[in-house]
Amino acid sequence: MSCERGIGGSSPCLECKKPEWLADLGDQRATYRRPLSRLHTLSRLVVFRANGGPGVGNGHIIRCLALAQGLSSLGWSTMLAASKVTFSTMPQASKFDRMIHLDANMDEVKRLAGVIEGKADLLVIDDYAQDIQFEESCRMWARKILVIDDLANRHHDADYIVDPGTQSVTSYDSLVPRHCQRLLGPKWALLRPEFSVRRQTALGRRQLDAPVQRILIAIGGADGRNLTPSLISAATAATAGLNVSLDVILGGYASSLAAVREMQQQEPASFDLHIDTDKVASLMSSADVAIGACGVGSWERCAMGLPTIGIITAENQKPLASVLYEAGAIDLIGESAEATKAGIEAAITSLLNNPHVRQTMSAAASELCDGGGIYRLSAVLDGTKIRQDLHDW
Repeated sequence: MSCERGIGGSSPCLECKKPEWLADLGDQRATYRRPLSRLHTLSRLVVFRANGGPGVGNGHIIRCLALAQGLSSLGWSTMLAASKVTFSTMPQASKFDRMIHLDANMDEVKRLAGVIEGKADLLVIDDYAQDIQFEESCRMWARKILVIDDLANRHHDADYIVDPGTQSVTSYDSLVPRHCQRLLGPKWALLRPEFSVRRQTALGRRQLDAPVQRILIAIGGADGRNLTPSLISAATAATAGLNVSLDVILGGYASSLAAVREMQQQEPASFDLHIDTDKVASLMSSADVAIGACGVGSWERCAMGLPTIGIITAENQKPLASVLYEAGAIDLIGESAEATKAGIEAAITSLLNNPHVRQTMSAAASELCDGGGIYRLSAVLDGTKIRQDLHDW
């Protein structure tokens, strides 16, 4: 049982558990969470402020986790400050070294200042609800601030701005201070290490003329538009009589999960369902075609060179959808209202019958994003001697 000294009572303090972390200070990914009182003396501290779950989706937490893994490998300690809903619906949120549970009505700045008990080396904000007012207030305890954004619609008091969806150097001219380092474009997309590890194998498969054997349906962990059941039906109809397997990824809180489970019970062999899986890179590498939303997962599919039928499921996905479509990286259906069963079935059939189109789409996607963003950004933030090598990767 945890004592009160852990964050929110969720982790033990030094006196409740032997400090096995002393045996290997370099392994920041150990299952044991280091006592907060020792974070400052052992390594640099990065605090992430992001939410996930119903109504928000998984993307913010997923890309924060990717950066956390990159910094952790360089010796940083990581902390996630998020809503209680985030922690209750997203297993990925528990993978940070420390967790701070935030209530809707609390003063977040004071809560964070009280928990950190000093200065954090870096505050990373990936939250559309936060702006310059919140960022300025956090300067009392954050030495540097990094904002992950893809809207370019509000002012920031940031030292770094990361926006993989834009390559316009002027996008943030009037929104950030002059000293702010702007890290813009797909090379800064924050993907977990497993995507770059599997990238070459996946790209090699894409150039073969073999028929489609696996289709991946991943419309977002929340599936707020309840699209997955109709996508499964369309994919099943398009592949009838063919030796094609279907994989479906959903979050445990997805609005469509009950309906999808019912479909699986009725036809157990029709598809494989993966809930809150940590095997996304493997599933994308094995897939030949995907059906997905035009959100953060788009960069993952690009890194894998995965031909994709894209659907816009949120207003903020429109700019990225346009980038992907213009690059030839996706077959864009349009917004979710336009994603009819007949339209999806026709799009799948077209890709099934055109290996050259699949190869062309794969090449275009892989050119957009190489999966090395976390290495580049981690090196910039860490100030390591390998910074320039990674920056030019």
